[in-house]
Amino acid sequence: MSDTRARFRYCRAVRRAWIAVALVGCGARGSTAPIANAGGAPPAPVCLADSLGALTDIMREPACIHAPAGCAYECRVGNPYACWTRARAIEQDPATAAEAFELDRRGCTLGLANACTNFAAATWVAHPDAAGYECARRIFVRSCEVGDHFACGMAGRLRVERNAGDDLARGRAELEQACEQLGGFACRVLALELERGLLDGGTPAQLQDLLAGACAHGDLGACGAHATVIETFTGE
Repeated sequence: MSDTRARFRYCRAVRRAWIAVALVGCGARGSTAPIANAGGAPPAPVCLADSLGALTDIMREPACIHAPAGCAYECRVGNPYACWTRARAIEQDPATAAEAFELDRRGCTLGLANACTNFAAATWVAHPDAAGYECARRIFVRSCEVGDHFACGMAGRLRVERNAGDDLARGRAELEQACEQLGGFACRVLALELERGLLDGGTPAQLQDLLAGACAHGDLGACGAHATVIETFTGE
């Protein structure tokens, strides 16, 4: 399968998971975040962002795609795409949530930005203290640097919602830059924070334009007719 088609499948596969993650802290009740299940997640005193090498945002399907159980072995021997595939196959089962967490850690260590993005989300939810929050944000930043628009959205969002020091200004700048350069999820997060009033400004027409930009660049959850931005997160 081509990289383009694999990337589309990736976006489609994580859309609902990322909507669930983005609901954390948005006042949604009863929402769950499959990729951010904290069950069994061990403490992380050292941030993975400190030891990461070069990352790639290119997605390729591993040979084990049609038999994900075999991906566990491929992951162990160094195939980051197998780590990601296996993690997505087991992440929704609480009994295997900790394994999915470690598979994403392994895929991230092996250089796959999409695995880092999922691992950062899990770290953020599993370790809600200041250190875990900042570690997750820094991993999101690393994935964002290679073009993962989901990571860019989350990196900016974590700054805005922490709101310490110059976080609001920096978070807004990061979201605006990512939205302009990549589109996608960063545009939807920017629209959300404007609508919620955490950032100043944003007319209804501008919010709709941001949703359109998100949809046009891979954030399928932003597509369609929506009266508000928040409903794109709660309506799934």
